[in-house]
This record gives sequence, structure tokens and C-alpha cells, in this order.
Amino acid sequence: MQDAAAGYAVRLDRAIRTQAVRYRLSRTAAWIIVLFPVMAFFVWAVLLVLPPTRLFATWVLLENHPVELLTFAFAFAGAMRGAILAIQLGKLREPWWTVAFFALFALGLLFVAGEEVAWGQWFLGFETPAPIRAVNAQGEFTLHNIEGLHGHNEFFRLSFGLGGILGVAIAGRPTGTSVAPRSSMRCSSQARVSYSSG
Repeated sequence: MQDAAAGYAVRLDRAIRTQAVRYRLSRTAAWIIVLFPVMAFFVWAVLLVLPPTRLFATWVLLENHPVELLTFAFAFAGAMRGAILAIQLGKLREPWWTVAFFALFALGLLFVAGEEVAWGQWFLGFETPAPIRAVNAQGEFTLHNIEGLHGHNEFFRLSFGLGGILGVAIAGRPTGTSVAPRSSMRCSSQARVSYSSG
């Protein structure tokens, strides 16, 4: 049993080192990326279980509180980065489907970001239009809370997850190298050079 666990640990470390080189990260940074979601979940679970911190653990999950606002911030940042990559790849005459891949992912992330904060409704203080309020389970300016979708939006998560898996699957193929991280970084640096010289 110990030999199997040790072998798994070695294989995992080798895979993380390989990805660290591919994404031009330090080995420590790659491990942090892998472990952070797991550790964050366990910390939150401990906070939820302990009576003195249970209220805080539930508070961070409420609407317009840390988890939702951070989800919005990271999704919006990802959407902006995806849009920039799509534009850069287009200027470099990459295949249309490569540009479309990043553009669609950017739009998907923008949709997630907007829906997460009701398209800024609570920040800007605008009322939900009556036709939308009539069919929205929470009376918000959102699509995922419309009757029929409210509580049943697994399709959004499934389609986005499948898109990510598709990107990973084609990145290693010869015809899919333009969506590989190294190519994206190369395109970013080439675009910066062309912009600065132009």
C-alpha cells in the first residue's frame, strides 16, 4: 500500500513538473495551483463545522459577499484575457477555429461574471424590468433564475466543463497546437512586439 502511494506521489509530482515547464511556472507555483482549491475547501469545511466560525462560513457564501464577488472578479478577468488572446491570434492569422475557441470561452466567462452579480443590478441599483421580474424566480435581472432554468442550470456548468476538456484534449494534437499554452504565450509576446514596432 505504501509503495503504491509513493508511486502515485512520484507520478503526480512528475506530471506537475511537466505542466510547470509547459506553462512557464515554478514548481512551487504549480503545486500551489493544484493544492489551493483542495485546501480552501478543507479550511471552509472546518470553519463550517466549528460552532464559533459557522456563521462566518455561511456569510462568505451569501449574495454580494466574498465568494460571489471573487467569482465575478476572476471570471471577468478571464473573459478579458480570453478576448485579448482571441484578438492577438486573429492578428497573427491563426486558424479561425482557434480564434473562435478563445472568443467563445471569453464570452462564456463574461456571461458567468455578469450572471454572478445580476449584471451589476445591485451595484448600479436599477430595477428589474417587469417582463423579466414576472418570470424570474428571484426577481433579478438574470437568465439562470428564469423559470425552467432556476435550480436546473447544470447544463451551463456541463457545457463549460466540456469546452474546457475539449481545449485540453486538442491542445496536445498537432492540429491543435495553437490553443496550447506555449503557443498562446508566444502569440502574446509576438503581438506585443508587433504593437511596439508598429
